[in-house]
Amino acid sequence: MKLFAIIAALAVLCSFAIASEDMKSAEIGVAIEMLVKDTGETTLESIDLVEGYPDHKLQPEEGFTAKVYGFDGTELYSFKFPVEFWFYDNPTVLTETYPLIIFPHYRNIREAKIYDKKDNLQLTIDLSDYATCNQNGVCNPDIGEDNEYCPSDCKAGEAEELEAEQAAQVPEDMRVVGPGEKPFVSTTTWLIILLAVVLVAIIIGLVKSGKKQ
Repeated sequence: MKLFAIIAALAVLCSFAIASEDMKSAEIGVAIEMLVKDTGETTLESIDLVEGYPDHKLQPEEGFTAKVYGFDGTELYSFKFPVEFWFYDNPTVLTETYPLIIFPHYRNIREAKIYDKKDNLQLTIDLSDYATCNQNGVCNPDIGEDNEYCPSDCKAGEAEELEAEQAAQVPEDMRVVGPGEKPFVSTTTWLIILLAVVLVAIIIGLVKSGKKQ
């Protein structure tokens, strides 16, 4: 019975790991710069999406810890990183430092939590604006959700249907012309064009009559 429980637990962990890998964006990283003071105070400086991310297989035995979570509460990624107040080639001790960390971007990314060397929570960073799968059970193609990248929210073809419905609700003279479609020109636009042509013709006529005089 115990063996069965262990196998079941391992299977669940493997399924979570596979799901996390499926949610990982290829060659896109999230770069976070923070300010850490020698008093322990930690504040966020900046967040950017960048190309690629470093290999975190080599981590310090002691250091700060970053943990990344998805909308479903699953821990997607974690690693330790060094925070030092001195440099090897400079004996000066600093009062503050600006560590920069980069980790993989996940389509269902919700937040990152930063812990200090004593495992005290120092910073919670909202990353929901960088997600394209919010796992809320509703298909939202406007943030990039579809069946391929967010199957938990979008059924097959659902994102395309919603996009078509939303496009149909846009007034015809404001629609973006798609490949192979004929552009729609409203009556108002034609009237403006006609008036512009008449105005140009009048100006040309006045210029010619002035030259004859």
